[in-house]
Amino acid sequence: MEVGSQVPCKTCGKDFKRHGNRRNCNDCVHPSYRARGDALKVFDTCKCGAQFSRRKNGSKQTYCSDECRKKYYWRSPTSEEQKAKISAAKKGKPTKLRGYKQTDEHLIKRLGTGAIRASKEELSLVPVLAKLGYVHTGEGTFWRRWPDGTLHNPDFVNETDKKIVEYFGSYWHDRSEEAHAIEQWAALGYECRVIWDTERATVLSGFPSAL
Repeated sequence: MEVGSQVPCKTCGKDFKRHGNRRNCNDCVHPSYRARGDALKVFDTCKCGAQFSRRKNGSKQTYCSDECRKKYYWRSPTSEEQKAKISAAKKGKPTKLRGYKQTDEHLIKRLGTGAIRASKEELSLVPVLAKLGYVHTGEGTFWRRWPDGTLHNPDFVNETDKKIVEYFGSYWHDRSEEAHAIEQWAALGYECRVIWDTERATVLSGFPSAL
């Protein structure tokens, strides 16, 4: 039989809402069981003025019904309890950087080495470019802020000649990004060359003399 369904009392026959294995209504329950249940209860007054009972141990019930809870706590814009809860949630945990604009050093430190994972195709260019003085920085070791305000990390850098090589995959980049990258790195004093994935085989067979 389903718990919480209406069943007839075994003593008086009156229907009552069944909980657990009860067979008798509240009026016919054995006095010792009734006394035991009453001993675990305390009585409070709801904000609507009604009396309600709750269990002593662990119960945080404050209102007599869900209707009163919605009326006086959740939906009331003047609820002091709700205001206090919202105010506490806004504060959060204090941090050293709260309220301060983070500098590039902070942001780069948070990104750190290993923030980007280089592809196998990109790593295949390392031996060829290393012979020309380029160091692979494609996993987050050379963060710089472009003049447009965004942070970027190139794939290969030759600090001696102030040159940069970017490896672009056709799936992730479009041709318009090439001119923008060259322009932004030039503003920082670096000559940039973009190698597309369609050019990789040519680069591996013999790198262009322009680089």
